[in-house]
Amino acid sequence: MMTATENPRLFTKDHGLAQTSFAFAPSVFDFAQAFFDFAQEFFDYVQAFFDFTQTNWTEFRWGYKLGFTLDKLFQTIDFSLS
Repeated sequence: MMTATENPRLFTKDHGLAQTSFAFAPSVFDFAQAFFDFAQEFFDYVQAFFDFTQTNWTEFRWGYKLGFTLDKLFQTIDFSLS
């Protein structure tokens, strides 16, 4: 909760009971700011992931094909030895 020194407009006597409702407003705004900061960081990670997949897709695909080919080769060798 804010103190009178942080925001004196919310704690003047002429507001009466309204200061109670305004006292909770900073927490709502802080929550909204934290939510939007989280969303921005999340979308930055998503963008970084897609950038990674676009730049390394060829290497990933060839690595997958090589691994699949070697796996089939080893299965064939294992089958022929047994």
